[in-house]
Amino acid sequence: MNRRVIAFALGCLVALVAAGPVAAGPGRTAIAAQDSIRWDTVDWGTRWTADGIEHVRGWTALYDTTGGSLMTGTSRIVVNWNVDEEGDGTMWGTTDLALASGTGGWHETWVAKWDDGAWSGWGVGRGFGSLAGMQVRFDVWATGPGRDMVEGFVFDPGT
Repeated sequence: MNRRVIAFALGCLVALVAAGPVAAGPGRTAIAAQDSIRWDTVDWGTRWTADGIEHVRGWTALYDTTGGSLMTGTSRIVVNWNVDEEGDGTMWGTTDLALASGTGGWHETWVAKWDDGAWSGWGVGRGFGSLAGMQVRFDVWATGPGRDMVEGFVFDPGT
């Protein structure tokens, strides 16, 4: 019996050594960026109020985005929202960020929740140009009128 236990233990040890180390986690880079609106570019899209809820579809503006080589450039943001008189509701949209280097950027989709007039949310995106194959996942929240903060991770291709 002892010989069988020893043989089994040795077999398990050989299998673990042959398998090698556990694969490392996905390659990722932490990001942080700030967006500041260019007020002269705002287009309100379609806007109406029904039953005390403001509905907006296709609100568009350009933002200056700063946040390192992976996030600095110009963002075109398209927003939709449904917000009640207390400042509660939902918001969703897309962001196309063209890097200042002119070599690529991000196509992003995001959602957010309005609560007492302030909003926060999360999003995902795919790189294009020099960032092709990369993905971004982030949290976003308002920091003031026409300003927001983005924090998250950029994931290397194939992760």
